[in-house]
Amino acid sequence: MATIAMLADGIVIQSIPVLYPFIRDDLGLTRAQVGLITSAIMGTSMITVVIGGWLSDTWGAKKILVIVMLYIAIAVLTLSLINSFWTALLAGLLIGIGVGPFYPLTSKQIIDWLPQKTRALGMSIKQTGPPVAGAIAAVTLPSIAIATNWRITTIIMSVVILALTFVIFFCYKDKSQVTKRETKISLHSFLDIGKNRTLMILTLWAFCMVGLQQTVVSYLILYLVEDLEYSTVMAGGYLSICLMASVIGRIFWGGASDLLFRGSRKVTLAGIGLLGMIGLLALSFMEPTSSKILVILAVSIIGASAMSWPGIFTVYVAEISGAERSGTAIGSTNAIVRIGIIIMPPLFGHLVDTTNSYYAGWLVTSLIAIVSTLIMLAWAKDPNQGDNLVSR
Repeated sequence: MATIAMLADGIVIQSIPVLYPFIRDDLGLTRAQVGLITSAIMGTSMITVVIGGWLSDTWGAKKILVIVMLYIAIAVLTLSLINSFWTALLAGLLIGIGVGPFYPLTSKQIIDWLPQKTRALGMSIKQTGPPVAGAIAAVTLPSIAIATNWRITTIIMSVVILALTFVIFFCYKDKSQVTKRETKISLHSFLDIGKNRTLMILTLWAFCMVGLQQTVVSYLILYLVEDLEYSTVMAGGYLSICLMASVIGRIFWGGASDLLFRGSRKVTLAGIGLLGMIGLLALSFMEPTSSKILVILAVSIIGASAMSWPGIFTVYVAEISGAERSGTAIGSTNAIVRIGIIIMPPLFGHLVDTTNSYYAGWLVTSLIAIVSTLIMLAWAKDPNQGDNLVSR
């Protein structure tokens, strides 16, 4: 059921960008302004992700999740009413309020339900929800938008979220471990991040990777249409390939972390970061004459690596903080991490606007991937090495 709930999250985070080419043409937006719509969504989600983490620890997930999903279904409808860049930003801010709580609410369930030896795989399976939703959207929404218009497409998205809400309400049994000892949100959860070196380095790494991930989701279709001269429908298919590779990658890395790497989350994330750098670097050298097989290979590598890390990251944070505080810790780290989504997509768009080429943008993202991974590999510790909050 956590995976089903994350489908709704994916409809927002990874499906709305599929419509960016249509929204950009309709409203006359620059590439940087397109990125700022994503920033708006993540801006308000930074606040509610912390609230969602706290609520998952104190009230349980189901009742909050149903309320959040009902709100999201309504908020997505506001996209059909936008008529300027500023109204698009306002819609993004409203949508972001509902986006924030999804991650900690669903992650808390995995931490409570599964033993440590299978948590990474379970969390990674849960995290397949967003790319599955995005992959389906990438191959269907462009055709629907062309056949009707993109505003009607947002209404369809809202109806799908509403349907998923009813599934959660009638089929989901809440088994959360809740505690009433903490009745208010404090700064301690944020201060703990600064006190623990591994948590601080890990949060910095995820800050970079989530920014890269959302940059790919936000701009891949635009890049394929504008630079490689693909049709919008074909470009949507390539984004779908990227996201399906992410589904496979999330399951693979989750299993590998639990079994192949014997629970070493750090080694797993290092492998993800290295492969992500290779895929992004390869994308920077593509041209209209490049083989489509090479483009598919590049976007598949990106999907299976740079977009496949959230489950491992979440388990890493939970194991450092302890199960009792996992919801709050996951919410607090995600609030900081989401700043990466606020900053990177519009900066990427501005860089492309300035250079009139995507080459520099993809090159910079590949450098960010490898530098952040090397820092994480050098200074972070696995929980079994003693660097955790529970022992403090």
